Amino acid sequence: MKVTCKLVAKRILRFLGIMLCIVCAIVIILLLLNRLLRVEHPHPVDPNRINMEHVRFAVEGYRSILGRFPDSLEEIAKPMGKNGRVLLEKECLLDVWGEPFGYEYEGDEYVIWSSGPDKKLGTADDIVKGSRDSYVASWKAKRFPPVDNQGTNAVQEATLEAIGEKEGTR
Repeated sequence: MKVTCKLVAKRILRFLGIMLCIVCAIVIILLLLNRLLRVEHPHPVDPNRINMEHVRFAVEGYRSILGRFPDSLEEIAKPMGKNGRVLLEKECLLDVWGEPFGYEYEGDEYVIWSSGPDKKLGTADDIVKGSRDSYVASWKAKRFPPVDNQGTNAVQEATLEAIGEKEGTR
């Protein structure tokens, strides 16, 4: 069998073509795997909201143990029962700006708030949580004075809008 230069060149080109296809396929597979297995960075966690949730759970725990809401947040940081356990440490009763969380209750409803980085209650950076969104909205409406001639303020409008969106999804 006689091997000619043309036959060798064809075999080399065929080999290079196959190798190029394999390399392209590997690159495409790696790009797809990278896209499919990419770990998205989660949204940053707001430590103040987490602290507020701890306080809210402690208030709910206090109510389930004693059958009533605490008169103040300091009560959930006091030893309870025979074993002297506390529901929440005193340090957890402060927001991330070093201010104590606010707390009020009325009947079966309560609100917990942080006045935010500006440390002024009634501004847009306030964080307010409660037993129900509708109670939080009515509490804000009573607590925060209107700032315009329409009889509402920006915080009230944002709260009512959020409640409307939430109730619309139910």
